[in-house]
Amino acid sequence: MAATVPARMWQCPDHPDITQQSRKGKVMKTLSVVLLLLASVAFVLVGCSDNSAVPVSPTDQAVQGSGPLAKKTVVNFTMYDFPLAPPTGGRVWETPGGITHLKDREIHEAVIVKYEDGTVELGNMTHFISQTLDANGEGPTQGSFTCTLESGGVWKGTYEGYRSYAPPAPLFPTDPLWLSFPFPPIPSAAFVFEAPLKVVAHGTGGNIDGMKMSATDVIRTFGTPPTYFYGITTGSYK
Repeated sequence: MAATVPARMWQCPDHPDITQQSRKGKVMKTLSVVLLLLASVAFVLVGCSDNSAVPVSPTDQAVQGSGPLAKKTVVNFTMYDFPLAPPTGGRVWETPGGITHLKDREIHEAVIVKYEDGTVELGNMTHFISQTLDANGEGPTQGSFTCTLESGGVWKGTYEGYRSYAPPAPLFPTDPLWLSFPFPPIPSAAFVFEAPLKVVAHGTGGNIDGMKMSATDVIRTFGTPPTYFYGITTGSYK
């Protein structure tokens, strides 16, 4: 009976200590490490692409909302305005039927702005007004203005509306700020005309740089053409 010859185990020619079995073990170990690394990378990529699954705290939301697309803060205000002198310049003429025309009449005003947080700011305004008033003193009103605030900001804009006879005239504002105006000795009952004006403006400089304003200025006035008036503006900007 022939003797059984055991199979010779494969050996690396250059490294006799490395057998085929040990080689396979090392290959499997290396493959496991590579697969583990690939799984880790996949997990990181999936986690980065699914932000909706990660809860965001209010603080984080505030930080995320502070970029260029964040909603701008709206600032509300009330403004009083009153002419420092009667209108000048421009043109005033009449046409048949008792129609009075005003074109680019220049007016210089003092303004007081009261913000919703209670702070107060002074300023001055120059505007140019145009009107076409019928025999009753009513008609369209429009113009442009530049309002310079003491903080350095400047509003430039336009307004338009309609002046109508609207008695009885209201009493003058009771706000103490009103007392700073150099108001002439004219009773409030004389201001029987009202002109709600739609105001739009853009800000430059100061803390209003790049802001847009939208407001309503309710003008009370008397006389045709108007001699004196005052305005109370309520609005906001952002």
